[in-house]
This record gives sequence, C-alpha cells and structure tokens, in this order.
Amino acid sequence: MTSTPESEGDFREGEVGDSEVQLAVGMVACVWNYYLRRWTGGFAVAEVLTSGYRLRRLSDNHVFSHVFSTDEVMKERRKIQEPGIHVDRRMADSGE
Repeated sequence: MTSTPESEGDFREGEVGDSEVQLAVGMVACVWNYYLRRWTGGFAVAEVLTSGYRLRRLSDNHVFSHVFSTDEVMKERRKIQEPGIHVDRRMADSGE
C-alpha cells in the first residue's frame, strides 16, 4: 500500500485504498499527486483491472497506459463541468 499523508484531508473520505467504493468505467476520479502531495482531479476511469485502474484525462481524452493502484485513485467529490455545457449565470439571472 502506498502512503498518503494523513494531513492532506481534502478528499480523505472513505480511506483511500481501503475504500469500499468501487469505481466503474466512466466515473470521474482524483489521482494522488506524489509531487504536489495532494489529490488532483480531471480524470475518469477508462478501465477497471484487478490490480487497479487505467485512467483517461478529461482535458484531452488521453488514456494512460500506467495502471494506478486503488491507493492512488478515488472518486471525485466535486462536480466537474462537462466540456460544452456552460451556463452563464450572469445572463440567466439578468433576465436577458
């Protein structure tokens, strides 16, 4: 099991690696960034394997060949805006 700092509590819901949450293909996910020592969003599960997950980067749909362990991936808790679906609230609220 890889170790992630306990002090990084932003997205620690369900203890990463021991989480009962199983990710499915298409689910939006966060990846543990060892360099920045925090969770990084912007990914989706491309493939579920017995050893972990293969991920797709949402910005360009690139699928990584690396298999990320269950310790390195967790379900994204923030709502991610899908490309092309944007509502300008200023225009909607002004009645124009």
